[in-house]
Amino acid sequence: MNHNLFFKLFEKPMLQLTVKLNRKILTPARTRLNHRKWKKKMSEVCPFCRIASGKAPASIVYEDATVLAFMDLNPANVGHILVVSKEHWENIYEVPEKVLAEMITVVKRVSAAVKKTIGAEGISVLQLNGMVAGQSVMHIHFHVIPRFRGDSISKAIGAMMGHQGVEKPERRDLDETARKIRENL
Repeated sequence: MNHNLFFKLFEKPMLQLTVKLNRKILTPARTRLNHRKWKKKMSEVCPFCRIASGKAPASIVYEDATVLAFMDLNPANVGHILVVSKEHWENIYEVPEKVLAEMITVVKRVSAAVKKTIGAEGISVLQLNGMVAGQSVMHIHFHVIPRFRGDSISKAIGAMMGHQGVEKPERRDLDETARKIRENL
């Protein structure tokens, strides 16, 4: 399935439904029943929920009661795998810690298997939250991407991790930011 068809079938309707349902849910009178209806509706249009329920095809690598891992339709490199929760959780802020722990355990196992199978020199693990961060499917997932020296991803990740445009902060500024973050834990 090409990306445009994927967007037409899954992402665009899911984004429209998310916006439509969020308008209803984000009201003071929100009830637990409304949240259940929203989760049920999302599971009908979310491409990862459709895969988890068997309503959409996927090349499954791993499956248990909570987590599913399958080949990415638009791989960054050969062997690119997505690890998802079977239940619909939009992002890292919503997913229960127990489910997240189970997901990262699968990410570790799948990473080792991909590295060995593909002969990768390394593995990149990505987890994005929100559209501005690059999350295109609003269902929590991890990308397990095999890496090779000089591959097409190197420049993008190098730019991202090279901190272009950000001045090196002073230690006191780092300490102050760390203190503020600790207050919100």
